[in-house]
Amino acid sequence: MTSKLDFLKNHPLFKKIDLEDLAELAALVQEYEYRDGTVVAYQRDAADSLFMLKSGRLYAKTVERGIVTHSRHYLPGDYFGVEWLFAPSVQPATIQARAHDDRPVRLLVLRSRDFLPFLSVNHDVIDDLEPVYDATDTQVAGFPEEQYAEALKMKAKRDRRSNTMKILPDELIEFLARRSGWYLFVRLIPVFLGLLLVMVLPFAFLTSQPPGSFLYNMQFWCPGVLSLFFVVWGLFRLFDWTNDYFIVTNRRVIHREFNLRAFRVDIKIARIDQIQSVTVLKPSLIANLFNFGTVKLTTASQYGVILFDNIGQPKQVSQILERLTKRVSTLDSSREQTLVRQSIETYFGFTQSYELVGEEVDSTAVSESDNPGCLGSIMNRYRWRIEEDGMIIYHKHFLVALAAMAWPLLIGGVITVLGYLAVRFDLVTWQLGGGVLSPIYFLLFLWLVWDLEDWRNDLYQLDGRFIVDIDRTPFGFGESRKQAQLQNIQNVKAYTPGLIHTIFNYGFVEVETAGVDSNIVFEHVPFPGVVQSDIFQQIEELKQRQREAEETRRHKSFAVLLDVYKQEEEQGRMPRRTPPPLSWEDEGEEGD
Repeated sequence: MTSKLDFLKNHPLFKKIDLEDLAELAALVQEYEYRDGTVVAYQRDAADSLFMLKSGRLYAKTVERGIVTHSRHYLPGDYFGVEWLFAPSVQPATIQARAHDDRPVRLLVLRSRDFLPFLSVNHDVIDDLEPVYDATDTQVAGFPEEQYAEALKMKAKRDRRSNTMKILPDELIEFLARRSGWYLFVRLIPVFLGLLLVMVLPFAFLTSQPPGSFLYNMQFWCPGVLSLFFVVWGLFRLFDWTNDYFIVTNRRVIHREFNLRAFRVDIKIARIDQIQSVTVLKPSLIANLFNFGTVKLTTASQYGVILFDNIGQPKQVSQILERLTKRVSTLDSSREQTLVRQSIETYFGFTQSYELVGEEVDSTAVSESDNPGCLGSIMNRYRWRIEEDGMIIYHKHFLVALAAMAWPLLIGGVITVLGYLAVRFDLVTWQLGGGVLSPIYFLLFLWLVWDLEDWRNDLYQLDGRFIVDIDRTPFGFGESRKQAQLQNIQNVKAYTPGLIHTIFNYGFVEVETAGVDSNIVFEHVPFPGVVQSDIFQQIEELKQRQREAEETRRHKSFAVLLDVYKQEEEQGRMPRRTPPPLSWEDEGEEGD
């Protein structure tokens, strides 16, 4: 039997992927062997995996109102569910295993929860995926082929973006736009009129002023100054327009607003399931003429209302949000169905009609980056974001450390200059100067080490349950700790407050929690939008685990109820709830 690695190596979907990456990917793929007739996936169940048929056959059928509306066979080498790796969806058909030529049905399964972390490290893999569609598969998870391909391209671009805004691993960008270009054009009209006026007015007064007079000379340099003013004004509005954008993903809506006057960036985020209403506004004749307007989102988040203002094609955003809201509701129902089935099967101890084929894949090719060595270990200690053992650790921006170390560096520089001048003018000898300055340099070095460690010891931690603010004094002289449970977080705000913060992209993340004086503030952290997204992702994962645990307990109660009912029925103790059907004799008696 072909190994998983050899199968993937020859599969058209993965043929362009580097062998080292493919070996790592093969280690994440699980291989199952199914008995003949086993249901592999149920229609309307949650779908979050890629399926690749290794041997045997699969039969898929879609049933609507008791009628088979679509069916097809999958042969060895066929696959389905590539899009489910990036965004969970709903199984469109019930898929059944069919043994063929005495060969067992073997299926390779790659789950989204395994693939996305792999993809976040190996960004280039997504460019090497080669999805192939046959003529019958005109739609993939609700996306036409060209839209799905474009979604993959946008995801690849997103993974290479700067850390200004982090899109979660299982998010696909549905809509990404700035404010309308026509809106920018309307805002630049006063600039164009001002420039035109500056160019025309000097010619109107040129002949009316005597040569050599003050007003005559002013006609030549004043237009230049005014032109420079209008150019700067226009560039200001252009730059302000360029740095504001709106994003709709399959999970969230994001509004990033850059206030150029205050050099402040604010990021507002709400989940799709928090959207309560969507209103499209075109308040003026110009907005209707150039087809731009405002989409008003009323949400259940702490922001209340999020405005996508002055964007082009606002009705398109409304339609996308309507489709995504329905999709989220459908996906929640499919997850409910999946959990009910799993709970009943677990409670009644159903015998599984498949087994996991335990093949180990040798991914021995370990790059040098996996073994960073001494220097790499030291550098890892001072990275701004460290993810290990399910915990994310953040440091303040390194500019904070440099600001703290400015005094010892400045004093050291002044002492060095004074010492050089003293030796240069024969006030002291080199030996005397070195003997005096050496202890001072040593103390300044200790001061630098203290400041650096003080910066490194101030941590912000995020794990699956808590968010923690740790303020430590270097070398164990003291520590203060403040923490809050993720489930108590009510809102998360991210912003960069000033010019320096905006240029170097660091700022504040305010975590609002239930209770008085219990908020936690991440101060001077790099890429506050990334930290905000990390927190939201952890909250979402916690809520998902809590929902699954609660639903599992509830479904277990249903299973117990079914079990008790079955016992009572088998003992003949269940009374009829409806009258028995009438026989022919009973109908005759009623007629008489």
